[in-house]
Amino acid sequence: MIHPGESAYVGSTVPMEAAQKPEELREVTLHTEYHPAYKEPAELQVKELQRDERDDRQPVVRGKVANPDRETVQDVFVVTALKDKEGQLVAVIGDYLNRDIRPGDRIGFTAQDDQLPAEVTDQATQVEAHAYPLFVGEQAKK
Repeated sequence: MIHPGESAYVGSTVPMEAAQKPEELREVTLHTEYHPAYKEPAELQVKELQRDERDDRQPVVRGKVANPDRETVQDVFVVTALKDKEGQLVAVIGDYLNRDIRPGDRIGFTAQDDQLPAEVTDQATQVEAHAYPLFVGEQAKK
């Protein structure tokens, strides 16, 4: 759920065969769909963020997702924004946690994307991460 004044990041990498260089890309059309939320989401916390690089210069962000809520959550998307020194968005990488996080628990994640070119992600000096559960409480038990 995104409240007025808040930001949310969604990322995906789609390899394109028609354009070989960024300057060849002429137009991108984004079609989005949304549904109203009928229940307040669980407020997960992302802690202990660490940015590393693999040998191929690809960024890897590790951290912990904590559940301070009173209900168990399940199937959590972790979305990590990579930003440059001015705070501008450079790329979005993520992880999917296919497990339960009980109240008071925290589990580790590793966000990465093998498709992003290193010359783009090299610009990133800051990271920001958010975690969004798909299922909360009774939904998580099904």
